[in-house]
Amino acid sequence: MSKVRQERTAEQIQQLLSEIFLREISDPRLAGVTIIEVEIDRELQYATVYINALGEELRQEEVMAGLQSASGFLRRTLAGSLGLRNAPILRFQWDPRLRYVEEVDKLLEELDIKPDDTLPTWPPRPRSPRPTSSNRTNSTRSRATKTTAKKSSPARADRGSR
Repeated sequence: MSKVRQERTAEQIQQLLSEIFLREISDPRLAGVTIIEVEIDRELQYATVYINALGEELRQEEVMAGLQSASGFLRRTLAGSLGLRNAPILRFQWDPRLRYVEEVDKLLEELDIKPDDTLPTWPPRPRSPRPTSSNRTNSTRSRATKTTAKKSSPARADRGSR
């Protein structure tokens, strides 16, 4: 299967699952679930769905249990919308990336960085002008003459005759 089709199918699954969670799922355990990413294998048989409930790490077990009970419904609904011969088997995984982002944001907010007067101001100093195209041509010509001079040197002619 082509990588492009794989990516396109994964994006389509992510979009469809997001719509299903918004409109068709009535399970209170799945309220506020966000689909972070979907990865699908080359044969389009298995889809790993990375999910998170925004800001609610404590609900992880509850959400995963709700997803497990709704997986048949989700797969059946996807099958009708995807247009594939077989709908992929959905595997749900909790994505901890949002928690890491929150931790980094918290650490950055705690930093006490004072402005430094020694930093350069904007705009930066002007640079020296770049060489013109005529200068480049001359340097290329000088390299060419050095190369031809090496080929015709008498020392090389002596080595070849030994």
